[in-house]
Amino acid sequence: PILSAMSFLKPNYGKIRKELLAMMDAPEWDDGSYAPVLIRLAWHSSATYDKADNTGGSKYGTMRFWPEASDPDNAGLHLARAILEPIKMRHPRISHADLWVLAAYAAIEHTGGPVIPFRGGRVDARGPDQCPPNGRLPNPNTGLAPGVDSDGRPNGWRNLAQHIRDVFGRMGFTDREAVVLLCGGHAYGRCHTDRSGFAGPWVEEPTKFSNEYAKDMIEDDWLLISDEDVWLDSIGASELRPATGLRQYVNKKKPLKQSAPWVSSYPPGMYKVVGPKFINLRREPDVGSDVIGHPEEGSVVRILTVRLFGTAVRGLVDCGGWVSIIGTKGVEFLKRQGDLTFPPGQFLVKQDAAVYDSAGAAAKGGEAK
Repeated sequence: PILSAMSFLKPNYGKIRKELLAMMDAPEWDDGSYAPVLIRLAWHSSATYDKADNTGGSKYGTMRFWPEASDPDNAGLHLARAILEPIKMRHPRISHADLWVLAAYAAIEHTGGPVIPFRGGRVDARGPDQCPPNGRLPNPNTGLAPGVDSDGRPNGWRNLAQHIRDVFGRMGFTDREAVVLLCGGHAYGRCHTDRSGFAGPWVEEPTKFSNEYAKDMIEDDWLLISDEDVWLDSIGASELRPATGLRQYVNKKKPLKQSAPWVSSYPPGMYKVVGPKFINLRREPDVGSDVIGHPEEGSVVRILTVRLFGTAVRGLVDCGGWVSIIGTKGVEFLKRQGDLTFPPGQFLVKQDAAVYDSAGAAAKGGEAK
């Protein structure tokens, strides 16, 4: 009887996990997914851990309280906590600390990563006295100074490298493990100038579990830029300009002149999705625009208009929205299958306002509708 009572009081982690998986897709959120911000929430609640005195970490859900919530490095995470609150209300027996970690596990699973076994039992702190001191999280500006060295690196970069080693070492991680965590974490989501001050995603597909960040660090050419680098606007990459006073690296090249020598290789027509499991369909051609759909691999879409954005080629789909035919790094996501074809029916072509009974045959006396 005692065991039965304890079993009744224990949260149904399996059910909660299913609910978390079901709510990950969010067209109104960054890149159409809650997964990256929920992973960030769990990481920031965990990365305050100190192995020496066993303080901090994810075990008490202390970011609910102002001392930790107000840490500048946690800016914006009140949004992530609010996303999970309806689930907490439906399942009051799960602690916030457990919910944040379980949500990150579900996010990794939803984005194509491994299914991580979950062990619950974290108990929420009752008050702010258990909050760890601010300043334990890794900060990308620590030790940096104005200017660059002879190799174009920010002055003080060695100080920043030592800071990263100290922070991860405090948690008990080796240098190798720190690199794994940094590369895995930066494959997700995007930065915001009103939060960290930095801007944009680090990878082409920031809602997928991948090793893309690590590969890009080695294979791409990186350029240190600031908010004054307005040339990014001319190549459709304005979202990568950080807040005033900050610098960040981008894998872009400053153009000598803007041209589109190869966009004509991708005329309007029927295109097949050949990229990952799915690609993002955005409301506008800007990659910062809302995601409104996910054409799946193998599906065929009608591209009505093609435009060049820096090194990326994007097309307008007949049902509305834009997709990347060629990504900014030259990756082909769509392959042309042939000229445009339409099923029988009436079509309104906005350019000349003619009504067509079927593709290619204009109706007599047709008027714009």
